[in-house]
Order: sequence, then C-alpha cells, then structure tokens
Amino acid sequence: MHELGGPEGSLIRRFFGGTMRNLCKSILIAFLAIVALVGSDAANATAGGPLATEVGRPLCDNGFTFSKPTVLMPNIQGYGWAECTAVPTDAALTHIYYLSLQRRDASGEWRWMGAPARSTIVPAARRGHTATAHCTPGVWRMYSDARGTIQGRPYEFSQISDEKTVFPSDCG
Repeated sequence: MHELGGPEGSLIRRFFGGTMRNLCKSILIAFLAIVALVGSDAANATAGGPLATEVGRPLCDNGFTFSKPTVLMPNIQGYGWAECTAVPTDAALTHIYYLSLQRRDASGEWRWMGAPARSTIVPAARRGHTATAHCTPGVWRMYSDARGTIQGRPYEFSQISDEKTVFPSDCG
C-alpha cells in the first residue's frame, strides 16, 4: 500500500491515530454508563415488569397463562399466575395480587365483570389464579395487578391481556 506524505498523510495518521481512538473510548464510556444506569435501578419495580433484585434476578413476577380470556361454558375465565421465587428471608415483602375480567361496553369503556381472584399470600412458587364471569357476547380482556412493599418501599405493576371477541354462538 502506498503511504501518503505531506499534509494529507499527516491528517490521515492524526485521524486514525487520535480521533478514532478517542471515538472508541467515548463509545465504550457511554456503553458502561448505560449499563451502570440500568443496573442501578434494578431493585425498583417498573410498570408491566417484574420486581428484581440487585443482581437482576426477578424477585416477583406475574402474568397470564393464556394470552386471552377463555370461553368455558357457561363462563368466561381468565387464568393468571404470580410468583416470588427469589425472596430473601429478610425482604419484609408484602404481595397483593388481583386478577379480573373486563368487558368493553357500548361506550367503549372497560367494565369489571364477574368474580375476580385475589390473594395476599406471597407465592414462594408459581401460583395460579382464575377469574370467572358469566358468558356474555362482547370484547373481553384480563387485567392483573400486583402490589405491595419490600423493605418498606412500595411497588406495583399491572398488565392487560390481549382482547378476545366472544360471539353469541360462543355463549350457547
């Protein structure tokens, strides 16, 4: 390869020798700063996600067994779960779980329907819950909420499932 001399060669050597090195250092520093920021907030709960320990393991989590409510005549059922599998003995954890079914009314508002599932037990293993409502045609979804405290700090996260359209023929 031919090496450039004069001012052009000096500029190219300066760019690759200094500017590129500084750019790489800047990118590395920015990456490390982002990793540190993400890791520093891991002990706090976020909406729609698990409560995590400092090392990033989920402390408590919840979700839906199926992505939509299920028609099981004569009812519509919603299946959810909660778990707190990585709870340290000194966590002072309280956990209130709520699972319900919602149906959209004629005005587009979501209405609570049927019998929700509630629990105040801290689930050391995955614990299933079922919400039930009488089968009625319309658009349905599941709603879950988990809240409580860990070492005196409150946490809460809620989730909404995919929607399911239930037709009159589905209800018999």
